[in-house]
Amino acid sequence: MKKGFLASYKGERYHIPEFWPYEVLHRPEERFNYLHSSLCSVIERTFGVWKNKWKILRNMPPFHIRTQGRIIVATMVFHNFVRAHEINNDIEHSRSTRGTSGRSERGHYDVMAHVISILDKPEMKQVRDNITASICADDN
Repeated sequence: MKKGFLASYKGERYHIPEFWPYEVLHRPEERFNYLHSSLCSVIERTFGVWKNKWKILRNMPPFHIRTQGRIIVATMVFHNFVRAHEINNDIEHSRSTRGTSGRSERGHYDVMAHVISILDKPEMKQVRDNITASICADDN
């Protein structure tokens, strides 16, 4: 596993609403950005569900950073246990996903894109290019 931040391609469309439904994406960079954005949306929704289920994550008490990490891991374990056994899952899922769509604003993402560009290391650019090549290779 590589450490680093896997950024999107700059200068390409990124946000899901910028793409037309069922649009065929020919440029490899656009295809990567579309899939990257889709995955980020799933992850954000998952964190929303997780934070709604485990209230301690909303306002983390001022514990030592190691203790905070343990709380996070513990809630992951509990969350996965509950999901695996489907305990109150339907109720919690419907409660936590209401009103979550469209919360993110473009301005927020533009600021994040600037910060991300600073973190985008050459090694991670190579990882991104390799992923993009593998995405396009699936079509051949």
